[in-house]
Amino acid sequence: MAVGQRRSGSRVSANTGPLQIRCSRTFPCGNCSAASAKCEFRESDYKRPPVSREYVTALESRIASLEGFLARLKEANNDERNQILDEVEIKDYVPSFSGLPLEDETTLSEALMKASLQETVDGSMIYHGPTSIFQNDIRDANASTSTSSRPSPFQGDRSSLTTQTMRLCLGLFFYWQYPLFMFIDREAFVAEFEDNPIDGDFCSIPLIYAAAAIGALMSKDLNIRGRAQTFAEIAQHILTTEGLNAPRPTSVQALLCCGYYEIGQGNISRGWMFAGMAFRMGQDIGFQRDPKHWDSEEKPKSLSPFPFDNEFRRRIYWGCFLADKIFSLFLGRPPFMYENDADVNLSEPLPHDPPVWENWLFSHDLGFLKTVRPAGPKLTLLFNQQIELARIIHDMLSTTFAPKKKNDSHARRWTEVSLNKLNARLVAWHEALPTNMRWKKWFTNKDNLQPNVAILQ
Repeated sequence: MAVGQRRSGSRVSANTGPLQIRCSRTFPCGNCSAASAKCEFRESDYKRPPVSREYVTALESRIASLEGFLARLKEANNDERNQILDEVEIKDYVPSFSGLPLEDETTLSEALMKASLQETVDGSMIYHGPTSIFQNDIRDANASTSTSSRPSPFQGDRSSLTTQTMRLCLGLFFYWQYPLFMFIDREAFVAEFEDNPIDGDFCSIPLIYAAAAIGALMSKDLNIRGRAQTFAEIAQHILTTEGLNAPRPTSVQALLCCGYYEIGQGNISRGWMFAGMAFRMGQDIGFQRDPKHWDSEEKPKSLSPFPFDNEFRRRIYWGCFLADKIFSLFLGRPPFMYENDADVNLSEPLPHDPPVWENWLFSHDLGFLKTVRPAGPKLTLLFNQQIELARIIHDMLSTTFAPKKKNDSHARRWTEVSLNKLNARLVAWHEALPTNMRWKKWFTNKDNLQPNVAILQ
């Protein structure tokens, strides 16, 4: 073929090279046939720059994702297919990182999980996740401040706290309500209540008053029951005026107690707000991340005989998670806490030797509040069953009763399928309960329904 200048509108084979040999307008063209090369034509009349490897990889990933989607669609039945199509969004199909080298993939994973606990000037620990603009903003003053010498934001008269009335209210609180309030470490709380009720790691003034307010409601003495509102107001005043500037685990616990108290009193909006503050403060101090992710130097230093351990943080996170589902279910509102936003392990039973709780009761003439043996199921195992039930409640609220689903053309059929799945999960959960956690429908006069069993029913 002759070599010449390309005219406008002429087709050039992609393989003719810089000489720009005019195409024979046959397919394949003569030059490509002679070279045993694939004959391709550019759509435009100018030479394009080569496509980057990253772009090709991205396209390959998108194609693989679409092929996988089509495969799932083909294998699904009619109901599942409709649900898949309802949920699909084009933005779901993004490039995969599976093709990255192992070292790059590890670096990327670490960057996505990067988080830190930073100590503030007042000694509290606050959490910064991977996208935080304060991730590396560690001030020298903060680094030099020790949590063991931090000033307490709460001030009060110790003699007004450690009274027999207050002990009775706290004893009633733990006797009747502890199965639902296991986000408080009972043994550590009562130990610090006697030794350091104002500035402890497990006990604080607002937490004492908040727990006492709930416990007072369980008293048969009308005078003690009448003090519940006063206790609650004191706790709430301290939390809103002093506690918000210095987030602490005990403040999260106290806010949760205030939320339960107010909703129990019929003050729905007030209780909802206190619970929401507890959830936010818990995230502020990083309870959504399992303690195993923190280095020992990042954990707050505790002077308590009960160490700042993993269970302490886990209990508070799951207590918030459980409260979120209970309040959302009772009030018919969307849940706030999603389990995908956290990586906290379930709570594990811990031995209590010596029996701190029982010893505390008998030393203050409160032995009548001791749990009668057999005590029923282990409280930690019961707490984990509540968490499993809370997961079912969360899925029910976020899917079955989601308002957006009601506008779907197949809403009725989808609702039937969703309700059937919900019922199956609830039945499976109940059938999997150990015998000692099940409520007996028929009781005799000699049987006592234990609070820790009633909480699941």
